[in-house]
Amino acid sequence: MKPTFNEEFLEGKTIATFDFAVLLAEDNVEEDEYEMQRDFLEHYLKAPITAAFTTYAPLRLPADLAEGLSVTKVIEEDMTGRDAEVLGLLSTFVEDLRKLQLQHDAEKTKPAFQKYDKDNSGAIDREELAALSKDLG
Repeated sequence: MKPTFNEEFLEGKTIATFDFAVLLAEDNVEEDEYEMQRDFLEHYLKAPITAAFTTYAPLRLPADLAEGLSVTKVIEEDMTGRDAEVLGLLSTFVEDLRKLQLQHDAEKTKPAFQKYDKDNSGAIDREELAALSKDLG
């Protein structure tokens, strides 16, 4: 996992490929501030799995960006000094992301698996493995 920031994006330092993106809102960010970072947000929130996590304030993403999020955890109360609770919430959030990642990975690999599972048994038998090995060289 690699963090990136709007300032790096503006300098042309972007991550080209990624399976998921998480927006961590650390301040009380207003919608107009997110609008100023729209190019950055649009670049990273096009990932197959997108999420937002904040314990500081309501998440005020522009509606068109917010509606595409896969997972959102917004705690609209002051969590200052409640680190253990924040870590618990973050842990639950990460678990939700892991489940989505597993589902996403399964969806990406399913066509390749089905190509060789000729009898649709849900398993690759000896003959199917031989065909796969032959194709791999």
